[in-house]
Amino acid sequence: MNCPYCRENLIIVRRGAEYHCDHCNRDLRKIRSGEFCEVKYKDRSGYLLVGILLILSAFFLSGLLFLFPLHVSPVSAGVLLAICITIGPAMVSYRPYTIVSYPPPKETAFKAYPLPPSFDSVRTHSEFERMVALLLERMGYSDVRHIGGPGDKAIDITCYRDGLHYAVQCKKLGTGHKVGSRMMQGFCVMMKGYHEIERGIFVTTSVFTKDAEDIAKKFNVELIDGHTLKDLMQRYMERPQE
Repeated sequence: MNCPYCRENLIIVRRGAEYHCDHCNRDLRKIRSGEFCEVKYKDRSGYLLVGILLILSAFFLSGLLFLFPLHVSPVSAGVLLAICITIGPAMVSYRPYTIVSYPPPKETAFKAYPLPPSFDSVRTHSEFERMVALLLERMGYSDVRHIGGPGDKAIDITCYRDGLHYAVQCKKLGTGHKVGSRMMQGFCVMMKGYHEIERGIFVTTSVFTKDAEDIAKKFNVELIDGHTLKDLMQRYMERPQE
């Protein structure tokens, strides 16, 4: 069985409808629609306490019926006993949760957009981001999501590979412009401090300064400059999609 988020990785059954992906570390639950959704479990101490009290009440009512059969109404005690026996164990085993997210569709949204025929014909930053997103998928990354746009908080694409979560920043820069330390610092800080993603990929049509490369190395950010990007495009984008 595959995780609906990182897809290629097995998920480990915990019990009943509850699952846990051992690779992308998501808590999953199968809901009524049949989908496996990412969930966040709430504090269950209140339900656990009520369930234990109901189970203890069932033992108490059973003792009263056995010791004082003439002084206890068998109908009322029987109804209460049935309620305690039915609801008590259910409350003990119940785990309240909220749905964090629904699994992404199998076909990623950016595929619906027409892509430019070649690297050099990319005109807008949005086209460049979609092109990089498709390239990453061709390279074997899974759950590739193009989220770039106004308010993207320095992250244009998110994806997974080998169970690791990646944040991707795309910069389409003109001739003579380099990715410097300030731009790299902004991406690294938002990646780890805000989005809480441990690994990153920085893609540009230009080159990186030495300071930017040093920062990227410390923050586990892979660098793809313009020359490397063209090589990857020729290797992965020119072959037919499977």
